Amino acid sequence: MSECSCNGRQNQVSKEVFDYCHKQNLSIFDTSSATLGIGLFHVPAPEKPGLKSAKVVAVEGITYAECLIRGQLCLGFKWFPVGYKVTVEKESITIKSIDDLRKWSTLSKCSDHSCPPSQPYCPNPCFCNSNWRCDKID
Repeated sequence: MSECSCNGRQNQVSKEVFDYCHKQNLSIFDTSSATLGIGLFHVPAPEKPGLKSAKVVAVEGITYAECLIRGQLCLGFKWFPVGYKVTVEKESITIKSIDDLRKWSTLSKCSDHSCPPSQPYCPNPCFCNSNWRCDKID
């Protein structure tokens, strides 16, 4: 299972995603890139009870460059290109939609993980929340 270090960074796109893009010759760093994907944005959730509550909002059909721009004021963000493949619990998932990311999020058992400062990791596509809990896509 791929993991991503949170450590307070906004850009939490994992090394595995960048490696995949490189192997597929996807030039995601070019602002004119047409490679579309799904952006996940970790944002405050004042409608939820509790201290420092947050939620994950997913946006389909955006480029990595657009995800970088939209993620600037977020707690964190991730981006997955359409076609990215993962295997979780012996099940293969090809990311084509938000539903695929939700399925991955459920299989990764985001809410079963914690991310204390001594080990700030959450499995993809989850986010490390400041109250040491991993948040999944809403």
